[in-house]
Amino acid sequence: RLLGVPASESAANRKLLPVTAAGSAFLNNTPIVAMLIPVIADLGTSARLAVSKIYMAVSNASILGGAATLIGTSTNLIIAGLAVAEYGDELEIFFPTRIGLPAAVVGLLFLLVAGNRLISHRTAEDDAAAMTVTTYRADFQVGTRLAGRTVGRAGLTAPAGATLLAIRRNGDLLVDPTPETSLAEGDVLEYNATVSAVGNLWTTMGLTAATPPGAPTGNEYAHRLAEVVVAENSSAVGRQLHEIRGGERKIVALARHGADRTRPIAEETVRPGDLAILEVESEWLDAPHDDELLLVTEHAGYRVQRADRAVIATMIVATMVLLSAFGVMSLLNAALLASIALIASGCLPFRAAWESIDWQTYVVLAAAVGLEPAVTESGLAEVLADALGAIAGDSLIVSLAVVYAGSILLTNLVTNAAAAALMFPIMAGMVTALDT
Repeated sequence: RLLGVPASESAANRKLLPVTAAGSAFLNNTPIVAMLIPVIADLGTSARLAVSKIYMAVSNASILGGAATLIGTSTNLIIAGLAVAEYGDELEIFFPTRIGLPAAVVGLLFLLVAGNRLISHRTAEDDAAAMTVTTYRADFQVGTRLAGRTVGRAGLTAPAGATLLAIRRNGDLLVDPTPETSLAEGDVLEYNATVSAVGNLWTTMGLTAATPPGAPTGNEYAHRLAEVVVAENSSAVGRQLHEIRGGERKIVALARHGADRTRPIAEETVRPGDLAILEVESEWLDAPHDDELLLVTEHAGYRVQRADRAVIATMIVATMVLLSAFGVMSLLNAALLASIALIASGCLPFRAAWESIDWQTYVVLAAAVGLEPAVTESGLAEVLADALGAIAGDSLIVSLAVVYAGSILLTNLVTNAAAAALMFPIMAGMVTALDT
């Protein structure tokens, strides 16, 4: 609703970057960017924009916005923890805002003015061309969300890697529809599409897999895409395609040379070697399969988007921020309560919450923090602080410039968390020398 179908990369960035920066100030920038990747992919397919110019701008905007509050980035949280240990001062959530907000504004203006000129031009078509050339026949049913829009307005005329063949409505077939064709609830859009295009269409809000017709969607938010091959001795051979489904499985797409393009894929007769993409429950991927299907492979990274509980989730996160900002409880307790509330309200399944924990990231952060006492106790921090202090002299401004330069250099060699942990004891030594 906010973005619509922008006419250019600059127009998309003008709408997207401020929202990205604002959201990243209150949520970690990594999930913000991960959440926006499918949004940008949709822009690339629907508006045929150079997604590279938007991806990189969004990444930088999230970093700028994240630095404006204490909870916006893990680096600020690390510095806050080190400050408590060193000085006994607990920093408030908006402590960095006086510096971070003006810096974010200047950075966003730079991205909007110069970003398009500095970032290379790579379109969604370029990304699609670099992927597999296998094409699928895919049928998607139009839901309430897209009803009344034109095909062009919905961005479904020619998404990257896909060609709209026809629209099936009440048994009638409209071949080669135009962008001005209006969509109605229950319409079935028939595509030729690459595997990535199938995934993008499946995650488009307002579209659902159409095969078999009338099948219950169930908990589609927990469903996944799986690629399967029909075995030569499969009992499904000779039956119609939808008969290979079971439980809540749905047929999303079929790849076969010579498949009939004039009838729904559900009516195709199963042949040995047929390649199909199924919508399945996540538990089905780990379960043993019969001899009907071989080479089960999950297409990771595609999930049906969920918006019905966005208001509840927003209220929970806003409450977390306010509780911490006004000192009602610590940031840790507010975050834990918010996580419990998100799970209890159904906004976040427990399994998804558990799977979202990035243990590798936590190990890296813990190791980075562990570097700080090593640098301090070994005497390296004091030596470096004296050397940098000699360069800075008695000037606080020059000392800040030295700290900035050192941080910029280190963060290009190690992670930003490690750079912050390494620079903290050096900065503390310089502060002591300056007596400020």
